Amino acid sequence: MSFICGCKAAARFITQSLPPVLAGRAADALPFGGVELGALVAEVEAGRLSGAAAKEVLARMADQGGHPRDYMVAQVSDAGALDALVADALAKHPDKAAEYRGGRKGLLGFFVGAVVKASGGSANPQVVKQLVEKRLS
Repeated sequence: MSFICGCKAAARFITQSLPPVLAGRAADALPFGGVELGALVAEVEAGRLSGAAAKEVLARMADQGGHPRDYMVAQVSDAGALDALVADALAKHPDKAAEYRGGRKGLLGFFVGAVVKASGGSANPQVVKQLVEKRLS
């Protein structure tokens, strides 16, 4: 991770993900500090944690403190393990699959989100995206 990329990712995390977990508290009242927040951002940037899973980890850190690795679930990138979840998401939404095939390419994000949610946040979104595109082509 380059310094500039890391700074952008950290800024994005601080402005978008941190405010919902503050719950009326001042940032310095959280039971973790900048080192732990930086470690969380680094896990996302390294691809070991999805953005959705990072939000879950951040919420747990805000409640209980600790290091991100205390709460991390390994990100699943194995296409074989994710393919059944992709098939299930497409089967549950045949109308949206037909719309995608008809040109509504924006529905790709819908399917990726559904699979990541079904995996409890552990599915690698990039791998899921490739699997969904392959099945819908």
